[in-house]
Amino acid sequence: MLTSFSCSSFSLKQGRTSFIGKIPFALCFLCASGFNAQAASDNTQHLSYDDEIQVMGHYQKTRYTLNIDDYQKKGVQSILEVVKRIPGINIIHNGGPGQPASLTYRGFQQKQILVLLDGMPLNSIYTGSVDWAGISLAGLERVEFSPTGAGIEYGGLAMGGVLQLISKTPNNTSVRLASGSDAYRSIDLATGLQLQEQWSLSLQGRHQASSGTDALSNRDASGKNKAELHQDRDGYETNSFHIQSQFQLNPQLSGHVSHQRYQASSEFDSAFSAQPGSYYSVARGQSQQAQLTHSSKLTTDVQQEAHFSIGQTDHLLDNYSGNQHQQYAFRQQQARITETLLWQDQYEATFGLDASQLSTEKHSNNFPKTTTHREGQFIKIERLPLYEDQWHQRIGLIAGLRWDQDSAYGEQRSDLMQLSYHPTSNHEVRVSREYSYRTPSFNELYYPGANPKLQPEKALKHQVQWLTQWKQWHFDVSLFHNKMQDLIEGWPPKNTQKAESQGIDVALSVQWGRLWTALNMQLQRAYNQKTHDDLLATPHRTWQLEHQWLDQFSTYEYQFGQSTRWVSDQYDYGQKRLAGYSTTDLFAGLSYLEHRINVRLDNAFARSYITKVGYPMPGRTWLLTYQYAF
Repeated sequence: MLTSFSCSSFSLKQGRTSFIGKIPFALCFLCASGFNAQAASDNTQHLSYDDEIQVMGHYQKTRYTLNIDDYQKKGVQSILEVVKRIPGINIIHNGGPGQPASLTYRGFQQKQILVLLDGMPLNSIYTGSVDWAGISLAGLERVEFSPTGAGIEYGGLAMGGVLQLISKTPNNTSVRLASGSDAYRSIDLATGLQLQEQWSLSLQGRHQASSGTDALSNRDASGKNKAELHQDRDGYETNSFHIQSQFQLNPQLSGHVSHQRYQASSEFDSAFSAQPGSYYSVARGQSQQAQLTHSSKLTTDVQQEAHFSIGQTDHLLDNYSGNQHQQYAFRQQQARITETLLWQDQYEATFGLDASQLSTEKHSNNFPKTTTHREGQFIKIERLPLYEDQWHQRIGLIAGLRWDQDSAYGEQRSDLMQLSYHPTSNHEVRVSREYSYRTPSFNELYYPGANPKLQPEKALKHQVQWLTQWKQWHFDVSLFHNKMQDLIEGWPPKNTQKAESQGIDVALSVQWGRLWTALNMQLQRAYNQKTHDDLLATPHRTWQLEHQWLDQFSTYEYQFGQSTRWVSDQYDYGQKRLAGYSTTDLFAGLSYLEHRINVRLDNAFARSYITKVGYPMPGRTWLLTYQYAF
């Protein structure tokens, strides 16, 4: 299975020398980056701000880090339940669990936020959306979210930021069983095998299914009753499989080869049809990737780390609506080379080349067969603060510049400048300016009724941030102001000439003995500068308050807690104004040796809430999980 992937399957034909043609030259540097960073973990800390991640002997900061195991102890089944803890992120649902969902952040939509699993892109080549139901928590170690600097390293796919899902290498076998309301059931398996001292193999798999709920509401946006037309059960089934082989050829050379498959099927009512069971979809996909990393000490003062990766992703989507069948198949091939040099543990320079080819392999409904080539080059220079007494040694600087060549839109540019200062070792101030872009998706350009005249979106982002970490206190406040040009919104899609989003994010967490408390808040205004209408799916205010009590008695560990989230009114993707909503989730857990039992009660007090017109989330739901590791 793993050997079916071949570098020869990737080729880009352009008028000038192709990126692949540059690889032999680049490999002379033993190029590779993709740091195998290990995050410091704290069992009492769920959302950490700037965890120290060791890289090449120095410490590099990440924006937000979430430990997956902390949330599995709460019985969480969906990766979205984890991600929504990040300040500023809002979740949009088309019905209950397993149905289409997306996230927004500071006025940016899902298609503008890149999602990676161990470096493999999960965004649909067709729309930029992500099949969140197909992502298994089994085998994941942590989630990292970086809203700043992603455009430099990843180009036009990460205008709004990058969300990275990092797998772990299990040293045992764990099985997780779950059952809940609406006939929900799931099985998760994660296992690892150390075949030799230099070679390991890990495997993760998941099956989950539900009979579902009635996805389409019998009430319109104003709350008035409609005809009883939608009374069927809208369920789903997801199967996913991920295998990864890691190897260490010598102390300097390491790498991994991975393969992932998934299939997700769902049936839900169409908002544009009066017939129950009128819409059914099956999504299938597979990804394979090979990575090679080389690190060495060139001189007493200079270290280098180089990285080469190549991968391919295939997506196949079948839509059934009445007697109509539409099928779309897409392929993305990509290669990436970076070289990082670290001088005196203080100055770091990264040079990178990457390329991708996106193509439609099958098409229907007049969707054209299209291929797009992209090639990018970037350079990023960092001055790392040493946290010593002299004030100038507490200053950090990041500067980056990127050039992209797109076969459809020509040359595009991105840049970044970030300055940080540490008045003490517990405090940090950051100021950043970033310019990035995104080209339109296949769906926005070519789907019937779409707009082939769309122009690339552009964003100029500014942020001022204060971070404090003192003993068990963590505090993070950010002021942001984003200016967007030619923003693509609505359907049929069109460019909004000028738009803005501005506001403040606040995150606070504290450990009081056995009690952990966290508060996340965002106040924002995202609007069209010409009409002053709000941008789609951007609430003015969101709050999230969470408590957890953790204690131990003899060999038993128990915990219980609560999470409350409040979201103000907003426009959905159909440009309909929706009322605000509030949800409260309760959970309890008990662990004994290798056994763990969790019970959850979600949406305990609200019967239902709407994040898109006609598609309410289900009312009160429950979930029981059992996990055993051996």
